[in-house]
Amino acid sequence: MKKITIFTLLAAGSAVFLMFSGVDWWWARVSWQYLFLQYAGIPSVFIGIILPVALPLYFYLNRKNQPRYGLLAAVSFRAFLWAWGLSTLLKSFTNRVPREPFEDLGTTDFSQQFRFGFLQGNNLWESLIEGFPSGHTMTAFAMSYGILPFLTSRKSKIWAIVYAVYIGLGVSVTVHWLSDAVTGGLTGYMIGYFVASKKYPENFQETQSQV
Repeated sequence: MKKITIFTLLAAGSAVFLMFSGVDWWWARVSWQYLFLQYAGIPSVFIGIILPVALPLYFYLNRKNQPRYGLLAAVSFRAFLWAWGLSTLLKSFTNRVPREPFEDLGTTDFSQQFRFGFLQGNNLWESLIEGFPSGHTMTAFAMSYGILPFLTSRKSKIWAIVYAVYIGLGVSVTVHWLSDAVTGGLTGYMIGYFVASKKYPENFQETQSQV
């Protein structure tokens, strides 16, 4: 519980700092000035939608060949549901004005504009899909750090971390503000840790004793 509290405070604190220090706007301007960053980041938008569905399904369908895959399917799917549900709920009440890829940002900083209240965006897509925090990043970190303790190879663990970081960085230069991604990543890590350690404590303790 202490670890979860710490990461909740970090997520909230980092969001406030990035928004009001001007870092959010600066990072958005950088990604607009150097368009190759947006081209490099665009695949993350699609990967971040497809993989959270495909990965648990892959583990589930191959669970008979790899006994550990049954556990990985359960952990990754539960982490996905928690992250998707929480990020959607938060977006529906914060309704942050989004940035769009490849569109001129103009000269006026609008990174701090929120429309607090339930579904106050211009449409349901803007209220539930875009905005604060990044559902892509929250889901990626939740799933990656949820299954991380149960992965047996170092290569698999590295790829899990690379995937989460790429999704976070990718959406922060295309469809989200940097604080959306950072907050989503920290919250996602918290969800992954919670799912792995609280929902599957025996398996989690077993992996920790092997470290």
